[in-house]
Amino acid sequence: MTEARPDDVEGVWSFRNNVYAGGDKSIQPYWNSGSGNPPYDPILNAIQDVGIHSSTVATSRDYTYLLGRDKNVYQYDGLTLRPIGNPAVCQSISTYTSVSDAYGVCFSFDSLDFYLLSFPTGNETWLFSDNTKLWTNLAYGTEGGQHLISDYQFIYGKHLVSDRRNGNIYELDFDTYTDNGDVIQRQRDTISLSARDLGLTGRSVVMNSLELLIEPGASLVSGSATVIMQYSDDNGRSWSSELWSSIGQQGDYEYRVRWFQLGRFRNRMIRFRMTDPINWVIVGARADVEVGID
Repeated sequence: MTEARPDDVEGVWSFRNNVYAGGDKSIQPYWNSGSGNPPYDPILNAIQDVGIHSSTVATSRDYTYLLGRDKNVYQYDGLTLRPIGNPAVCQSISTYTSVSDAYGVCFSFDSLDFYLLSFPTGNETWLFSDNTKLWTNLAYGTEGGQHLISDYQFIYGKHLVSDRRNGNIYELDFDTYTDNGDVIQRQRDTISLSARDLGLTGRSVVMNSLELLIEPGASLVSGSATVIMQYSDDNGRSWSSELWSSIGQQGDYEYRVRWFQLGRFRNRMIRFRMTDPINWVIVGARADVEVGID
């Protein structure tokens, strides 16, 4: 390993009293020695053989995040660099024809810390929650694609974001359930379910019913909202027709949405989609299933 050369440096950032110089091959941390101009010396044996995309470097209250040249996502904690991209995220990033225009944004909201990683060429945005360590595909509108957020600032006591399309400034607000009037589509896909989860590998499964428990009452002003359910028996390659169901009226603080006679399968994924402008709270889900004879 060698120290990052000046002609290798693409980005410089500071974190926890250290300075980091990152290039297309490596990252070199420096410490404030108090001598020289600038007064920083390399931290020995701390170089990381990971190249960076400088526009993706973003710092939160506790960490620095970045996209590596190997198309993995990393979290810097002091002098410790760890990969945080899961297989689904890394696989998606590997399919983009270019990631050179990717950018990263850190923000804190309601005591939660997030890292947003957006890909203009890939037309996709990923959001990492430091509190849950989970990734979310953050799409815009009902057609999906890259989200509109391009930057974030907390100023005048407000969480402000800029619109990548036109430079408009919006306020993040938990009590607003649209994107400046545009529909927000919320989607949740389950993992693949099979008889193996019941300890009977290789058997088919019959789904008699599916139940979703939702708490809608506090946010519905009037009328009723709906949830759309689909299922896939080929690992997400194709999906069933949309099955719509009401989630109840205002004041129904615990409402059970049910679908019946959902057929036989060997592997199944469930998808729930919600577009009504309310505060969606999914409490849980369960299915009534039985093992088939084959």
